Amino acid sequence: MAIDTSGEWWVGSEPEDFEPYLVVLNADCYPVWAFRLVHCECGCNRFHLRRGYDVTQRICAACRQTHYVCREPEDWEEAEAEAETEAYACVGCGCEEANVGVGFSR
Repeated sequence: MAIDTSGEWWVGSEPEDFEPYLVVLNADCYPVWAFRLVHCECGCNRFHLRRGYDVTQRICAACRQTHYVCREPEDWEEAEAEAETEAYACVGCGCEEANVGVGFSR
């Protein structure tokens, strides 16, 4: 596991690199006390992401199940009605699949 911080964007080599990134990113405002790497029920950890307002939809790259990051389906329906949704693509390589990690703060 290594995070390359030499460029404009931090780039990790493994999904587990999210945790140290979130710890550093939020150290001054919302210290991370717990971290979870997201996995689908099928075991896959790669997702297609869509963002609508303040809700993120994740669609499993393997089985296509749809879930939401710390939200409920009703929140997505409301977000879609209020704003256009935007698909995720990596700013570095253009890949449309991503790993998802969630940091929790008190």
